[in-house]
Amino acid sequence: MSEEDKDSKTEEASERKLSKARAEGDSWTSREAGHTLGFLALFVIVALVLPAMLPGAMVSNALLFDLAPMMQIERVQDLRAVMAGFATGVAKILLPVFGVLLAGALISILMSGPFTVSAKRLQPKASKLNPMQGIRRIYSVSNLIEFLKSLVKLVLIAVLLMIALKQAISAILPGAVLLPEQLPGLIGATAFTGLGWVVAMMLPILAFDIFRKRREWLKKQRMSKKEQRDESKDSDGDPHIRARRQQIRQSRLRQRIRDTVPKATLVVMNPTHYAVALRYERGVDPAPVCVALGMDLMALKIRDLALEHEVTVLESPPLARALHAVCEIDRPIPEDHWAAVAELVGYVLDLRRRQRRRLPEGTQHIT
Repeated sequence: MSEEDKDSKTEEASERKLSKARAEGDSWTSREAGHTLGFLALFVIVALVLPAMLPGAMVSNALLFDLAPMMQIERVQDLRAVMAGFATGVAKILLPVFGVLLAGALISILMSGPFTVSAKRLQPKASKLNPMQGIRRIYSVSNLIEFLKSLVKLVLIAVLLMIALKQAISAILPGAVLLPEQLPGLIGATAFTGLGWVVAMMLPILAFDIFRKRREWLKKQRMSKKEQRDESKDSDGDPHIRARRQQIRQSRLRQRIRDTVPKATLVVMNPTHYAVALRYERGVDPAPVCVALGMDLMALKIRDLALEHEVTVLESPPLARALHAVCEIDRPIPEDHWAAVAELVGYVLDLRRRQRRRLPEGTQHIT
């Protein structure tokens, strides 16, 4: 990628691009998660698992060796029984240890970055067979930084472990008496101290590495303004096509209004904002049916068409707003509004029969 291309990618990546990158196996990963969780698992084993399991297992195995001279092993079943007891003692130690290591491995996978499985990453690429490109990847700046970071980390770990070991040696020298049964405790305390220091050092490194890797990945996924426009076209369609579709919809809506409003029984309006055209034919419609509705300019168009074709237009703001909110084209009005609309329909029918009838309160006849 040229510097010009990099400079043009100034916009944050969209969620669609990030999801596509993850689906193709391109995501951020942190190697420090595996290293840190490995040391943390060893620390948990030394601090919790071994102190709880090791004494009992050692006692049972010591008893087994003490009784070994008196054992009569004449059959395979006798040997099997002896080995079963020994294996049980060993399993009491190893199973919790393996459990902690497995838990650490699973947690490190979750912390290393989003887990993705992509067949695209498994496809062979000719570029990977090119030795020059392989050499460039090996000696790239990012790999050099990783190497230096690992080297510094290894030196720090060695220094911390040496300090812990030096403290342990100074505790038994010079001239201190150390009984054999005290040796496991000394080793455990030394390992506890050394691993504790290492974990304390690794946790901040892990947090910083996760932050850095995710930040670099998001920076890599940045988009140019042109890419954003292209993605918008792909997801929402070309703006010109959308505008054309909107024009077609508006044209069809206007044509429908021209066809249906002249056949309406009445139009209920909120002076200039809402208009609902209703049709009711006795013996045909079980309830008044909405044949057209609109807001603002469309509402005025419905009113003008109704007045032009001598359709009664009634101004009732609360009812007009309520009907506009719930009515659907070519569907009867909701039952909640039957009573209010029935009064207006009755007024219109009486008006056609040249019978005088008072309008409901708050309603005006627009002429």
